[in-house]
Amino acid sequence: MTDEIDNIEETEEEESPVCPSCDRTRDSLGSCESCHEGICSSCLNDCNECGSDYCDECLTVCISCDHSICSDCYISCYNCGENICSSCQNYSENDDHTYCSSCYEEIENGKNNCGSLTEFSDNPRMLEHDCKPEWTFHKEAYENTLYLGVELETEFNNDKEQTFFDITKKYLEDKHIWKQDGSLECGGELVITPHTLLAYKKIDLRNMLKDMQSNGAQSFDAERCGLHIHVNKNELEKEDIDKIQLFFSRNKGVLKKFTQRTSSTLERWANIPTWETYTDNLNAPWKHQLLNIVKKYNDRYVAVNTQNDETIEFRLFRGTLDYKRFKATLHFVDAICHFVKLHGTLACCNEESWTNFLTYLEQSNRYIFLLDYLKNKNLLKNIKFSNSKDDECESEEYNQVPQLGDSENLENELNCVRYNPHTHTGIQVNNGAIHEWTYVPSFEITQRCVEHNRELEEIRDRTQEIENRINAILAPAYDNEE
Repeated sequence: MTDEIDNIEETEEEESPVCPSCDRTRDSLGSCESCHEGICSSCLNDCNECGSDYCDECLTVCISCDHSICSDCYISCYNCGENICSSCQNYSENDDHTYCSSCYEEIENGKNNCGSLTEFSDNPRMLEHDCKPEWTFHKEAYENTLYLGVELETEFNNDKEQTFFDITKKYLEDKHIWKQDGSLECGGELVITPHTLLAYKKIDLRNMLKDMQSNGAQSFDAERCGLHIHVNKNELEKEDIDKIQLFFSRNKGVLKKFTQRTSSTLERWANIPTWETYTDNLNAPWKHQLLNIVKKYNDRYVAVNTQNDETIEFRLFRGTLDYKRFKATLHFVDAICHFVKLHGTLACCNEESWTNFLTYLEQSNRYIFLLDYLKNKNLLKNIKFSNSKDDECESEEYNQVPQLGDSENLENELNCVRYNPHTHTGIQVNNGAIHEWTYVPSFEITQRCVEHNRELEEIRDRTQEIENRINAILAPAYDNEE
């Protein structure tokens, strides 16, 4: 009897384990890292990320590359919810979310599954904040291509959404969308497709804003709301963007008054880095100080946001449903972009930079509305426009430099004073020191400077023509030498 019991125990000890996954008898079984079930080595698979062994049920497959990954090593795409491995994750700086390759490509191409503008017009709704449809661009045939896209944050009762959808559809048709905005207590963000300044004249903005206000919408009074203007990056050089940022820091006080932002909201949502004084002496490290100011704009929540791939975002303006303030904001952004393209760095950031800007507005004849608006807001400081021959500039800076036209030899005078008659800016050299000044001269003086510059340009053109002829004659000789 004892011998039979011993034989049974020996038989039980000799039985090999069976893998529950493949039902095969194995000499030994491994263990799944997650569920700890005994599995044979043939049925265990490595996680492509961490290398640990898992059963099939505890592994998933990356939607992008088909590699096996465990629950500790994958992340779900924010858009479609599919699992993706670390190698296939795509992080979007626009909304701080991670996507699979397919969804990321759609988002970066401006699709994001939110349909076309026409589809939104047919079925208005409040879209996700990161939604970017295929934008349409609107301009006159003869215009340049500086486009202005609008984001107007507006608060209203959520049960009146359809009312505001109907209002904006009436005036904007398929040239807008509504988006959610987490910074608002209610309401949403009205986004208008990119238009040039002249193209906006075809939109009845006055009555649209009036209808929104009469139906209970708030923007300026809500205090939290902002008016953000986007311009296309490809129309501005890197140095132009730097000049805009320097101009904003130099004129922080007057811009704050123009935008009507409170100090707290401006600092939180559209900070303007503080200006640091510098010397005009070219031997001093003032250029490094200017670069330090520009570096402070390397953030999303600053007055001039450059973090977007295709646009520059002007964030400093307070939201408004007032037509004049809204229109003046569009004019200002358009004007500052053209101003920096025509002026040097010093003219955009010295003490007279605001005066230089106002002078440009007056001479361009393009921004009369903005000038009137600034005049009504008492923002036309340190400038006297030259509308008649009898006007003489009375600014202190003008009296400190030689008055062009008083000298008998104008050419000798221009050797020490470099003058630009289009911008009324000049640089005077005294004992090696360089001073930049700005003034509005009389009509007669301006005419003499323009004529002199025209003569110099003609001389340069003739010289270039002669040089081209000489090069053409010598070209065969150069070819023979080669």
